[in-house]
Amino acid sequence: MRSLHPLFLSFALGTAMPAYAAAESTLLSLSGSAEREVDNDQINATLYAQDGQSDPARLADKLNRTLKQGLAEAGKLKGVDVSGGQVRTWPQYDRNGRISGWQGRGEIRVSGPQTPELATLIGRLQGYLQLENVQFGVSDKARRATEAALIPEAIRAFKARAAEVGRAIDKPAISVKELTLGEQGRVVPYPVAMYKAAAPAMEADVTPPTWQAGKSTISVEVSGKVELN
Repeated sequence: MRSLHPLFLSFALGTAMPAYAAAESTLLSLSGSAEREVDNDQINATLYAQDGQSDPARLADKLNRTLKQGLAEAGKLKGVDVSGGQVRTWPQYDRNGRISGWQGRGEIRVSGPQTPELATLIGRLQGYLQLENVQFGVSDKARRATEAALIPEAIRAFKARAAEVGRAIDKPAISVKELTLGEQGRVVPYPVAMYKAAAPAMEADVTPPTWQAGKSTISVEVSGKVELN
């Protein structure tokens, strides 16, 4: 039988080797993450007015005037977001099932940076509104800055995990094939207990509240696929 020409044999082996090497590679799916605790620098407060009247029109008028006053006063402070919340009225019944009066409740929401000015504002609003709850969180600006710093850390964690697996199976060469940036800015709000004091009979001076804002955790996750050889 005639032997193969040396040039032909060399070509056949050269084309077969990449296919053999590709079969030996391992595709690995994994993820890496990084997180950081940051100081809460944002306040979100809900205040409300509640009253009772025998006439629903008089009730609505009183609530509307009180809420309007609160919105106007809060809107004077720069850098603070102010909005109206839920407003509702409901009847009260006597023993015979007849309407004996009306109750009403309306909310305003105030949010902004944690500053002494905002604390003073909330104290003034408590002169004629009740403070329902306060939550602390991280501002958009601080969250974006933290996420930007965490992305490289998450990618390094992703590569480190891939390297650990590669060493364990004797395939230390790593090639990233796919990368996805997952959950960002996971903020755990710091809640403050709800306040339900009796409604003030008249507008009064209130000492500005003092709070411990606490911290929130922001995390970034990176997932993807790597090829190990």
